[in-house]
Amino acid sequence: MVEHNEWYSARYASGQAEYYKQKYYAAKRPEWEKSKSEKKQKKVALKKSAALIFAEWNVEYEEINKSLWLVDFEGDKIYFYPTTNRWRVKGKKTTYYSRNAQDFLEKVYRFRNQDQYV
Repeated sequence: MVEHNEWYSARYASGQAEYYKQKYYAAKRPEWEKSKSEKKQKKVALKKSAALIFAEWNVEYEEINKSLWLVDFEGDKIYFYPTTNRWRVKGKKTTYYSRNAQDFLEKVYRFRNQDQYV
C-alpha cells in the first residue's frame, strides 16, 4: 500500500499544475488590467457627466462617498449613485433605475409634480 505522502509527492512534486496556472494568469493579466482601467474611466466619465447635468439644473448635492450622492431636490432627500444611475428616496428601501442623470432628474421632477400631469 502506498502512503499518502508518497502518492502526493509523486503526483504533485513536478509542479505541473501550478506551472500551467501561473502561465494562464500571466497571459490573462494584461486583459484584466485593460478591463479594469476601462471600467474606472467609465465611472469617472459618468460622475463628471452627472455633475455637469446637476449644475445645469441647479440641483444641490452632497458627495457621501465616492459612489453615493445625497441630492436635495426641492426639499426631498434622495440618494443617487452616479456610476450606476440608481437612486432611492432617503428613508425608503425601494431602489429605482434611470438611464442617466438627466433621466433621473426628470423622473424625480415628474414624481414631485405628478398631480399636474393627471
